[in-house]
Amino acid sequence: MAYLEWQPNLSVGVTELDEHHKQLVALINQVYDSLAAVDQQERLARVLNDLVAYTRFHFDREEHYLRVNGYPDYNSHRAAHAALVQQVMELQDRINRDPASVKAMDTMDFLSRWLIQHIVGQDLKYKSYLAKE
Repeated sequence: MAYLEWQPNLSVGVTELDEHHKQLVALINQVYDSLAAVDQQERLARVLNDLVAYTRFHFDREEHYLRVNGYPDYNSHRAAHAALVQQVMELQDRINRDPASVKAMDTMDFLSRWLIQHIVGQDLKYKSYLAKE
């Protein structure tokens, strides 16, 4: 059973970006799956590594769409992305230094809250600017 499920009301109207968001949901669900695993910390570390790489890829693509379409809040949107990457990299660093210091449940809650709040509070604002994509 998934912790998060993609909902159509989260669509930003660009198929590529919606697919990226679905992949981020899948990564968060992998954190959830790690809760029951014997090797929880190892699995969590792998997911955080994947998450850092994927968020960078996704944010780069999303920012490209925003830039090309002249999105007026581009700079603040980009800053929100940078802040998340920094937070996830800090989690990644912590788990690499001291695996017990990073709890899967806390990580999952943080990531799921951030993703949903970011899509609803930030990404849906650009939907009308990218409607032609």
